[in-house]
Amino acid sequence: MPFRAEVISLKSADTVELLFLDYGNTAVVDISEVYALPDQEFSTWPRIAFPIQFNVDLNDAQLAKIEEFADPAFNEGLVIFVSNPP
Repeated sequence: MPFRAEVISLKSADTVELLFLDYGNTAVVDISEVYALPDQEFSTWPRIAFPIQFNVDLNDAQLAKIEEFADPAFNEGLVIFVSNPP
């Protein structure tokens, strides 16, 4: 069964970044692995995952807690991007 994904960026002439519509994770894959879904029932299902971005100022203690929560060994497949703007 194919994974439903949306192309969110072109990384190079040969690779694209995908957002998986049912899981929320992203991956950079070779463009030869990407194809349109066949016209089947699951291709019309609504997406489950949506990209989000929080714009908040966090102090160092808050960032440390988030980084602890986002430990890839603990939460494999969870995508969290945290930035602390200057």
